[in-house]
Amino acid sequence: MDSKTDPDSNDSLKAKIAALSEFGHAVVHDLKAPLRHIVTYTGMLEGIYVDKLDENGRKFLSRLSVNAARAQQLIDRLLQYAEAEESKGPSEDADLEAVAATAITGLEEVIHEAGARVTVGALPHIRTRREDVLMVLDILIENALTYRGAASPEINLTSEDLGEKIEISVADNGPGVSEEYREMIFQPFKRLHSRDEIEGTGLGLAIARRLVERNGGRIGMRQNAPVGAIFYFTLPKNP
Repeated sequence: MDSKTDPDSNDSLKAKIAALSEFGHAVVHDLKAPLRHIVTYTGMLEGIYVDKLDENGRKFLSRLSVNAARAQQLIDRLLQYAEAEESKGPSEDADLEAVAATAITGLEEVIHEAGARVTVGALPHIRTRREDVLMVLDILIENALTYRGAASPEINLTSEDLGEKIEISVADNGPGVSEEYREMIFQPFKRLHSRDEIEGTGLGLAIARRLVERNGGRIGMRQNAPVGAIFYFTLPKNP
């Protein structure tokens, strides 16, 4: 029998993938505590002893601090990515305008620093996992703030009724993404820029995709006119 159609073989493969996923989740989770201590003690060194170090010492400490923070961000994102495939709780009535307002409030400092303007159109009430939608909006808005052009960021959230589903769009006036890369950017660790150019883990959009898909929707990106990108995702009205 062809292994591609053998139920036992498929079950064995699924079990191996599940075990590997569980192992990876446990490893990442266990790394959080020691890494947190590294970040904490690095901050203490900077605060107490930085004036007692020579130029090279200060340079080394600065690099340690930056890379510890990057590692902590990556660990947090890896946990979010691992957990995004797990079903968490039932759907509930959610006011998506209120969810969007919460996401914007959480990014208020970044929005202010970027000189950005974020507007929200009419968004519906639907039954969904509120926390999942909140994280997706947080990722998409932060993505628009990070990958911005020379002009002050303009970000607009809107919705469209598609019958059985609702589509939520996050439009920006940034540089956009070439058509050849529009699928790739949703894959884990796929980046269009180096970390030296733009900070990030390469996991944000991959997490957003997992969250949307586990709620019965799909996510994608199209060009905005005349410039920018529109990231959109669908959600069923009655899951």
